[in-house]
Amino acid sequence: MLRVGLTGGIATGKSTVARMFRRLGVRTMDADAITHGLQQPRSLIWKKIVGAFGRDILCPDLSLDRRKLGEIVFSDPKKRALLEQIMHPAVIAEEEELMSEWERSGDVDLVMVEEALLIESGSYRRYGRIVLVVAPEKIQIERLKERGFTEEEAKSRIRSQMPLSEKMKWADYVIDNSGDRSGTERAVERIYQQLRAESDGLK
Repeated sequence: MLRVGLTGGIATGKSTVARMFRRLGVRTMDADAITHGLQQPRSLIWKKIVGAFGRDILCPDLSLDRRKLGEIVFSDPKKRALLEQIMHPAVIAEEEELMSEWERSGDVDLVMVEEALLIESGSYRRYGRIVLVVAPEKIQIERLKERGFTEEEAKSRIRSQMPLSEKMKWADYVIDNSGDRSGTERAVERIYQQLRAESDGLK
């Protein structure tokens, strides 16, 4: 089974690209969805996060206020590192368990995991191929502003991550998602065919 990591900067369109691959038949996994599942109220991870950051980060229903938590960790590298220390091992364990299940089933020969901090965390080493989604910073900022962030908040979040130019050093494939949708779809189709050929070569 060929394991592919899908990554990119914030608001470059990773989830959009993942959906395109999924429509082509690729089995996909979203690290962010796994994270949300692990952070359910009163779970072990939830308790660790609340213990580290206090109950001020909770909503009335006891779920994590991710906007508030984000404001804390994106403005303080040490606190961000603390959150990553709590989350990354748990997320990786969940991903590995699910990928192992798929591999044992014999029904999956190509799997793609969407993960924002794939390279920063060193998680890229677990994959046979890396696909990187990129877009100019001005487009990232506009997309984040559409989500309700101020320009300063958007810049802070973008610049807290490894520059896309640096991430390219680890990428096997790069998808520019700054143009029209059809252009991105063509790039996805082309890369899908290459990944499929590589996957078939592992059988």
